[in-house]
Amino acid sequence: MGLFHWKKAEGAKFRRERRRHPRIRVFLKVDYQITDEIPRLNCSSRDISEGGIRFGLFQRIENGTPLKLKVYLEYTAVPVELFGKVAWARETPGRDFPYEVGIEFDPAFPSSIATIKEFIQNISVERKE
Repeated sequence: MGLFHWKKAEGAKFRRERRRHPRIRVFLKVDYQITDEIPRLNCSSRDISEGGIRFGLFQRIENGTPLKLKVYLEYTAVPVELFGKVAWARETPGRDFPYEVGIEFDPAFPSSIATIKEFIQNISVERKE
């Protein structure tokens, strides 16, 4: 699969998919922190890939904002710590969280990203069984 593929959006239009990595739909606990602010706890992911994560939150965050993340993977005792930046943000009225963000992981932390990649592979295998 190439870098881009077409995905059907709501209605009859198609939009170009820009993700480099396959994502899986999974609900995980996510904590995040913006620079020197207090950590925000107990957010919930919608999906994850080795390149990033999408999760709901109560705070509006601007594109490009750097974040420190703790992602609580299933079957692990210690959360994975990652750094990333907000790639996009939007309001989500009527959902459990009023905002949603897409975070692009910082590739400068390959061991954390490798843990995420291994988790995704294991979940994918479990779902095929």
